[in-house]
Amino acid sequence: MRRLAAAAGALVVAVALAGCADTTQAYERITVLEGGDGLALLCLDGTGGGEPPACSDDNPAIMGWDWIGLEHQEAGGVRWGEFRIVGEQYGDMFMMFEPPAAPTR
Repeated sequence: MRRLAAAAGALVVAVALAGCADTTQAYERITVLEGGDGLALLCLDGTGGGEPPACSDDNPAIMGWDWIGLEHQEAGGVRWGEFRIVGEQYGDMFMMFEPPAAPTR
């Protein structure tokens, strides 16, 4: 619930900051991981080895993430994949400015 409430607040902040300096972040090859809670996390601190991988809950949840049409793996109720992600982090939420894509490298 905390993350869902933060999502609404983050959107307000995003609109308010629209005229500020560009703080867009581009990740060319980063893991996105979703466990059983339905929140997809941007694994900024990397993932542990093994399948399924793991990243800490301290990573930002991605607003509006959808696996449809994205190549990914799934095991033990966890989905994950590596993607090119462009957006900005607002507290514990990450807002994408472009659709996720296959890594460029």
